[in-house]
Amino acid sequence: MRILGVWLNPRLNWGAHVKEIQKKIKTHTNALLRTTASTWGATFVQARQIYNAVIRPAIAYGVAIWHTPTPIKGPKSTKPMGPAVKLAKIQNKCLKAIAGAYKATPTLVLETETFIPPLDLYLNERLANFRFRHKEKLVTEAYVQIRGKLAQRQR
Repeated sequence: MRILGVWLNPRLNWGAHVKEIQKKIKTHTNALLRTTASTWGATFVQARQIYNAVIRPAIAYGVAIWHTPTPIKGPKSTKPMGPAVKLAKIQNKCLKAIAGAYKATPTLVLETETFIPPLDLYLNERLANFRFRHKEKLVTEAYVQIRGKLAQRQR
């Protein structure tokens, strides 16, 4: 079932959502590969901008619902979790196109050279921003309610 662009299945394991993202991003990735040809095409800065403006937001759509944040401490603190593991392969392919790197270039090196953080950290950031905005809204609404009740008491 599709709700607001996020694919759900009865078990909520997000496999269907990841497959749909991979299908959707395939056309974006192919377009990026075509525009970053070695003899002509977009420069490094332009290709990086295209990736950050088009592909990355498409990957991160609905992140507040399906992303499992990376733990801060513990043995799994350096490894991405959930759907981010499969989607990191898409980022790796795009980074190779942006940098003009060989297939065997390690992902960590590509992320460092292109100044693009790992996908799981980007998704963690988007999730944290989402949660902060909603908590801020919740606090503001609570403040308005309390202020209204205090104003009624003073009357």
